[in-house]
Amino acid sequence: MPDWFEVSKDGLKALQDGKSKTFIMAELIQNALDEDVKNITIEATYYRNLATISVEDDSPTGFRDLRDAYTLFASCYKRPNPEKRGRFNSGEKFVFSISKKAIIETTTGTIVFDSKGRHSKRAKRDVGSKITIEVAMTKAEFQEIVEYINLLILPINIIVTFNGNIVKPKMYDRDFTATLQTEHLKGDKFAKTNRKTQVQLFDTGLTGGCAYIYEMGIPVCKIECEYSVNVNQRIPMGMDRDMVSQAYLKDLFAEVLNHTFDKLTSDNASNTWVRIGMSDDRVSKDAVEEVIKQRFGDKPLAYTVGDAISNDDALANGHRIIHGAEMCKDEWDNIRKHDVLNSTQDKYGRGTCDCWDYDPLTKGMQMVEKLARKIAKLTLRRDINVQFIECESSNTYNATFGLDGLTFYVSALGENWFNNPLDQKVLNLIIHELGHDGGHHTESGYHRTITKIGAMLTLEALNNPAFFDEFKAVV
Repeated sequence: MPDWFEVSKDGLKALQDGKSKTFIMAELIQNALDEDVKNITIEATYYRNLATISVEDDSPTGFRDLRDAYTLFASCYKRPNPEKRGRFNSGEKFVFSISKKAIIETTTGTIVFDSKGRHSKRAKRDVGSKITIEVAMTKAEFQEIVEYINLLILPINIIVTFNGNIVKPKMYDRDFTATLQTEHLKGDKFAKTNRKTQVQLFDTGLTGGCAYIYEMGIPVCKIECEYSVNVNQRIPMGMDRDMVSQAYLKDLFAEVLNHTFDKLTSDNASNTWVRIGMSDDRVSKDAVEEVIKQRFGDKPLAYTVGDAISNDDALANGHRIIHGAEMCKDEWDNIRKHDVLNSTQDKYGRGTCDCWDYDPLTKGMQMVEKLARKIAKLTLRRDINVQFIECESSNTYNATFGLDGLTFYVSALGENWFNNPLDQKVLNLIIHELGHDGGHHTESGYHRTITKIGAMLTLEALNNPAFFDEFKAVV
């Protein structure tokens, strides 16, 4: 069938304008890395706003079909293999579109692209390919290309030389296996699929001080992360290959978090990448627990809407209360899924349980009741009701004070607790509960009431020592 389309070099060039010239190195080097090579030699020189760049490899086969050098989107042997970087058969064409001159020398012949057009030569190489281009650029753009070489994560079994110097391979901090989305040719369709692959994490000090996602050693885009992340299979991307989807990024950050949560600190546990990873449904229970611990401390509890007493008690006991707005819906969903965080009501709420009056009262209980009434009459200037309760559930307070008066929970305190009414622990609990006449633990009125009760009892003991006489006998 005759060809339907023609491609404008100027139009293709216009699409590349504004892009970083580093894409030249990315395209040419990844083409070489996709072949069966042992050595890659890169040369780059700059003179009067013109850069000359060559990439040479020792692949036994070289270019399989020289038409690939000038045919956009032709069928490519790399497409079925997700461990090959190439898929569009377009990268070198993008490079050639901005070049003043380009030469491909390979085992199947030589092609020259220059001001006269495209023409072939019979000269062939014994092995490998060499691509040489001349590109107009600024000195700053050329320097960016030179620095780009140091960002590459190169296979340890391939020797890469740049301007006569061997580019040192980078050692990863840790690696793991993860199932991530990739894409490959399946039948006659280019399809996305999930596949296991090795992921390597690198210290950002090895990647120019910034974190990147890498596709098999080639930088894709900057990310906000503690590590540069190298995925050793094809990453789903558009033709420019400089961006990943938010869904992919979310999955990737969750996998990184699952394998690095042991390195989290209070300083980095709130970082964006951690938040994103924690909101993904594949995040592990251990990772969620550690994030909560590092962000909110050792005593976190979730705020309970409509239960002011439980929230207040949690604050009074040194807990860090986590409010709903402090995490997104997906983070909360994963917390609930893994059941790693109690609420204030779980910890301090009494819930609904069967309770009944404790009967008969011991002599100690009777004396504590009388003492509590006497203190309330003196300090609060009113009579109060005092009751003793036993409950089936152990999830109760020691005592409470409210409209119903003062309630002691014998099931929590134990019967012997009441044997000495003037014991410090008894007086402490009575004063603590009567203080709630002024408000909850975290309210200033509560503290003012406690200090008032303490001051009035002190003065009463000094001015009227007989006030406590009847309670001195130990039951």
